[in-house]
Amino acid sequence: MIDTTSGDDLVRWAEPNNLAMNDPALEAAALGGLHATVPDEYTFGEDGLNVVPLLYFACDPDWEPIPLVDGVVTDFAAEHRRWACDRCLADPTPPGDQLWMPMGESVVVVHCCPACRASLDADYSGLVWR
Repeated sequence: MIDTTSGDDLVRWAEPNNLAMNDPALEAAALGGLHATVPDEYTFGEDGLNVVPLLYFACDPDWEPIPLVDGVVTDFAAEHRRWACDRCLADPTPPGDQLWMPMGESVVVVHCCPACRASLDADYSGLVWR
């Protein structure tokens, strides 16, 4: 059975990160992550248009979205850090931190290099990093 737990309930701690959507580069990266193809096993309903809350990855077409509950419980995202920054596109950079961006019921993981993290922290107080 598909777990349809509300994404809002799973990542309420990430709500302060919505402020960072005011940053044009971060917004572009987060919205870009929503373009990933949703595997059929994560859709339900007669029309297949209902989707389980998913964890997407910004700017990385090689990673399919996974159920959000799986990402939270298994810490999948922490095990799959990128060496490129989704915000400034610097490559390679040391593995940076992740900003989980709530997007409706789903979440997009945005990887940021240390310089972008410092810039975002200076502009938006209260961001929650992973």
